Amino acid sequence: MNRVFVTGIGAISAIGNNIAEQLQSLRKGTNNIVSAKFLKSAIKLPVAEIPHSNEELTSLAGLPGGVTYSRTFLLGLIAAKEALETAHLSDRSDLQLISSSTNAAIEITENIYQHPEEHQSLLKYFHANQIPLDIAKELGINGRQYTISTACSSSANGIMLATRLIRSGKAKRVLVGGNDSLARFSINGFNALEIASPTGSRPFDENRDGVSLGEAGAYLVLESEEAAKGKPVYGEVRGYANVNEAYHATATSPEGKGAQQAISDALAIAHLSAGDISYINAHGTGTKVNDLSESNAIGNLFGDQTPVSSTKGYTGHTLAACGALEAVFSILAIREQQVWGNCRLLQPMSETSMNIVKETRSATVNHVLSNSFGFGGNDTSLIFSKI
Repeated sequence: MNRVFVTGIGAISAIGNNIAEQLQSLRKGTNNIVSAKFLKSAIKLPVAEIPHSNEELTSLAGLPGGVTYSRTFLLGLIAAKEALETAHLSDRSDLQLISSSTNAAIEITENIYQHPEEHQSLLKYFHANQIPLDIAKELGINGRQYTISTACSSSANGIMLATRLIRSGKAKRVLVGGNDSLARFSINGFNALEIASPTGSRPFDENRDGVSLGEAGAYLVLESEEAAKGKPVYGEVRGYANVNEAYHATATSPEGKGAQQAISDALAIAHLSAGDISYINAHGTGTKVNDLSESNAIGNLFGDQTPVSSTKGYTGHTLAACGALEAVFSILAIREQQVWGNCRLLQPMSETSMNIVKETRSATVNHVLSNSFGFGGNDTSLIFSKI
């Protein structure tokens, strides 16, 4: 069976325009969960907004001005371009694309739905696959294209699909990731569920009070061992698993049964034991229910030995982008031999025995577990390994 290597990474989020800037923020413990500047909403909640207007993002993406672009598309394109550049991938004849989004380009369509007849050219953004089509066209990708939308596990499931395609010989190279921008639709939805934080997300904190939404684009280039021969490699996708728990429409089981099963299955596929994992990048949304559920699953399997943190205290919850973004952070943990601090943590939650990393520090990092758990109990775990 083909091994699957990570040869390129790219990302933009509230803590940086590129990999280098985000790495600096992860090291310094810098977050950007503040009041929105560009999102116009009657609901005022702290969010992790990328501090650039659409015009500025257009310039960063290398696109001509004077055109209406979806913000979600711009974030995806910026990240995808960086991933291809770091992979030194100029020949894209056999490249496939897997992209993920929860909102598609709803930040555009929510502004035009009352007068659609006046905005015919923008109606295409109602379709979830339009942004991947636009990214593929801009980057000259003619291979197969897939769109995955499974809530917060979307791009993690994309990475799993890409890995399975390469392992089975159905693909040699895949550009895979996700992108979501802030929108009134998502802010209103999380607020209606009463899980949006009024103070700013504090994952695994005793006084955590909910999610802070963020926006991001993140992509990875995955290649077969043969295709990657002679190239610099960031790491290997060693394990993966998805479990559909179906405990509740928007919550996982308090015991963390689905999460525990996903982690166990990923370990089995990777031929690793819990003791082999050097660091866990947790889903860690900052809600009472999610953090308790996930901590139960992690505690049952790993006890209090393995370092754990959630990077959503830096970036907010970036919805469909979070699986790919946190995969990038997992790869960086391996490359830099560091584990990332649990940003904004003041007092660790009393219910957990997890070894929560309070501040970024150096460590021996050989295998990283990255969790992404979506609404409806769509739980995905990925394992990345040092080469």
